[in-house]
Amino acid sequence: MASNWAREQQSSPLQAASASSYVEFQAIVNIGSTGAPTIAYKDAPCIAVSRTGTGAYTLAFPKGKYGIVKATLISPAGTVRSAYILTTTTSGSAGAATIITVNASGVATDPASGDVMQLEFKVLG
Repeated sequence: MASNWAREQQSSPLQAASASSYVEFQAIVNIGSTGAPTIAYKDAPCIAVSRTGTGAYTLAFPKGKYGIVKATLISPAGTVRSAYILTTTTSGSAGAATIITVNASGVATDPASGDVMQLEFKVLG
């Protein structure tokens, strides 16, 4: 069992990449009425955010072999409780991911006007 774990770790993209082969990017997204996103800050020109449905957002970011996305929500009214990344739609090579925001019951919900999303991207190799 230990040898399988070691083999998996060696084949992991994160383990295989050296510290100098990734680049980090950030964006701050202000939410307006009906969950409309407006990018307030981004440190890469190709970062984009679009609302694709209730609580659903498509992200575009710089392409690489692998991409890791982290979303932090600031919701003063408490309209949304968390955001999760759909791993089936995250692709570093395409530079794309999908985020779903949910309320306390786990139902997809648009963030309220005035909420903020902080996005962090780590693009490998």
